[in-house]
Amino acid sequence: MAHIAYPNNAHSVTVPSGNTYSYAHFPAGSAEEKAFKPTVLLLHGWPSSSHGWIYQIQHLVSLGFGVIAPDLLGYGQTSCPTDPEEYTFTRMGEDLISMLEMVGLRTNNKSIHVVGHDFGSLFLSYLVAKYPSLARSCVFVSVPCTPAGVKVDMDALKPMMEEALGFELFGYRRLLIQPDACSEKLLISNFFPPGALEACLRADRQFPLEPWVTPEFKTTRDRIFQETGYRGSLLWQCGE
Repeated sequence: MAHIAYPNNAHSVTVPSGNTYSYAHFPAGSAEEKAFKPTVLLLHGWPSSSHGWIYQIQHLVSLGFGVIAPDLLGYGQTSCPTDPEEYTFTRMGEDLISMLEMVGLRTNNKSIHVVGHDFGSLFLSYLVAKYPSLARSCVFVSVPCTPAGVKVDMDALKPMMEEALGFELFGYRRLLIQPDACSEKLLISNFFPPGALEACLRADRQFPLEPWVTPEFKTTRDRIFQETGYRGSLLWQCGE
């Protein structure tokens, strides 16, 4: 959530669809930086928010790049519609282009570097196909560039994953949309059912976090999702 993670650089704008987007914006400083170090657009993955880019933003800003990191639809203080049809790439793409133009960034002269992570990479694949004049360059993190129009159908993936792995790899998505998603019963029965996680939960095992997950980082992330939950992010259609 931009307003929690970046209070001095957080903004919001309402696009023509009626959705309001929150975002962190760090404009490039000097005229030279604006000319030779264009803005970098960061599209986060699932389940994350603009806060997930905090270390990358610090580094890019230190190098003189402008950065804009939105909370995508359903995340943070960005609108969270209840209609799944609002979460198609077509509609979210129109929203994002409108947001960038309202912020003052040109989207028709390949002036923006775009980085996508996870579901943000899938979204980026659609964006560069639909809006070929948007990006000067693209970086796909965790998920490769995917042909336009390919929809990730979780129901179709279920039998494929069960045949290949012996369990439903994305079963946790079904868990997190339940009203009592944090209950022990649902965690044990729905979260990656091959048995390892169940044993881990029953034994109440705890593991050290990676060094980059500082107490401050974890506290901020926990606060963001305690306020917003996961419901909106689970409605993404990942297709046109």
